Amino acid sequence: MTDRSYAKRERLVRARFDAEIDRAMAFVEERLLHLHRGILGRIYGHVAAALFDAVARKEMVRRVDRQLDVLFRAARECGEDLDTARRMHLGAFLETEEAYLNGNRDHPAWPELVARLDDAFTQRLAHLSALLHRGRGEDYESLVRSTFPSAKEASGAVDRQFEAALAVLELCERERALLRIPGFLRGDVFRILRELQGWYRRSLEEEIARIYAEPAPE
Repeated sequence: MTDRSYAKRERLVRARFDAEIDRAMAFVEERLLHLHRGILGRIYGHVAAALFDAVARKEMVRRVDRQLDVLFRAARECGEDLDTARRMHLGAFLETEEAYLNGNRDHPAWPELVARLDDAFTQRLAHLSALLHRGRGEDYESLVRSTFPSAKEASGAVDRQFEAALAVLELCERERALLRIPGFLRGDVFRILRELQGWYRRSLEEEIARIYAEPAPE
């Protein structure tokens, strides 16, 4: 589908997602600054935040951008046919996933990791495709309201995405050798990831509450 209304919906949703990425990166940088207490903790935090800003942030944003490109392409080409989308686009999605790229393919839990990443892809695509193919309106809020008639339905779509992402995180945290992460960084990495997920989930819940509290445009 390439009609103008669909292209406009893509622009609206992508702009909102891009803004969320910027906010998430700012959150990670802020958490790095305050990760540990005391003088040494503050020194470590400033060094870690500076390194993140200089090195990791740009690569993370590039990878997330590529992942969004895959998701939007899958939604455009496959609509809400998730089985076809998985066959056509799951491989490209996995190549943008940190857990997949840095995972230990010889680990016994590797097949389970891939299955959980598959589910994460499916849940994210289901939400995105619904917005792009069912949504109507002149702004992002209208797209959400027209796609999900109630706040409960909108929250359910978000919850399914976060549950799938949490399943990936919990598996990687439980199986120590599944990801190639230096031991001295492991605790900090998972702590920040959990905090980021919690912050992002609360942020989206607040956004949903705001969207459905506002009167719909006539």
